[in-house]
Amino acid sequence: MKKIAVVVTDPVSGVLFYPVQLCLALANRGYRVSAIASSANKEQTPGLVNSLKKSGISIFYLNELSLPAGKRALGIAVGRYLNFDAFNSSNNFSFNIVLSTGPFVSFQLHSSGFKGSFVTVVNAMGHDGSSWLKQRIGGFLLNLFSDSVIALCNAERKRLEHFGVKSKSIRVVYNPVDVERILTISQYNGCDGACGCFKEISKPNRYVICLASFQPRKQQALIINTFAHSKSLPVDCFLVLAGDGEMLESCKELAQNLEISERVIFLGRVNNDEAVALIKEAELVVHASTHETFGYSMVEPLLLGRPTILSRTGIGFEIDDAGVSTVFDPLDGPEFQSYFDDFWVNPAGYEMKALKGSEYVNHCFRIEKIAEQLVSL
Repeated sequence: MKKIAVVVTDPVSGVLFYPVQLCLALANRGYRVSAIASSANKEQTPGLVNSLKKSGISIFYLNELSLPAGKRALGIAVGRYLNFDAFNSSNNFSFNIVLSTGPFVSFQLHSSGFKGSFVTVVNAMGHDGSSWLKQRIGGFLLNLFSDSVIALCNAERKRLEHFGVKSKSIRVVYNPVDVERILTISQYNGCDGACGCFKEISKPNRYVICLASFQPRKQQALIINTFAHSKSLPVDCFLVLAGDGEMLESCKELAQNLEISERVIFLGRVNNDEAVALIKEAELVVHASTHETFGYSMVEPLLLGRPTILSRTGIGFEIDDAGVSTVFDPLDGPEFQSYFDDFWVNPAGYEMKALKGSEYVNHCFRIEKIAEQLVSL
């Protein structure tokens, strides 16, 4: 029976929803699973740590995983790596597979004495416009401390190769989607119309939904402008933007300047269950990011059969090839505007694509399938 360790944490959100679900899926398949986290005090969704414990999954706590990649975290990792004791760790730190997240975390685990075949999932590297040197260092660490490097889409594979990661070590394995859970949540009576979750949402109004953090690359400003300048938008339609971040206040100001603030709803950050409720209520889901890897906010609406207009970036290329969404060049505002306007006049074509979305997600991204792909590398 394979022993598998899975990193389930990041410095921003703490214990993460989908890595925990991956642990549970692997345990259900009979593997001996351990989770690696920074602490139990911070969770993306309440109850994640308890779900691991209830399933008998042991948890290793490494406080340094709470530190973002930087001088302090690097100093700790280098110090441990140079310490001879790290290379003589007990069998408790030995696994058949260590499923890590990102180049620096893999280095941290090596420096802490974890041993095994390292499979490193790269959520994003080089798509945010950060320094070339940082990405080259990431590529160097991946080559040194990873046996297999997982790109979440074909576009990410090309980025990794560009930054020096050995092509022979790269595999494309998509992020897992907990299909059954999302479909179950979508059927809750309390989620019907999202009215039970948000006082701002009410029938019979219609809603355009975007779920994304407010970062420059997510382009909520483009979405707001497109909504404001639409010539075919129904009068009972509202734009709902869920998320928080550095661009939130400027987007609120933009909506006010365009005199549509009464038709733009800013919900702030929402949890996974609330996100499903919003998607289920959406007349249309839009996503306009210029750079992406595997965006759940791009994939989950497909599972729930909602019409979407998505940017051609990251997993958007695969979605475009599958023909389950209308996809546009994220740098082409007029193209986005034309699709947005056309949806309200000719919705049938968009709805026909949406009908194929659930089967596509089931076939490509189901969590059980992804779990088996990762452990069979």
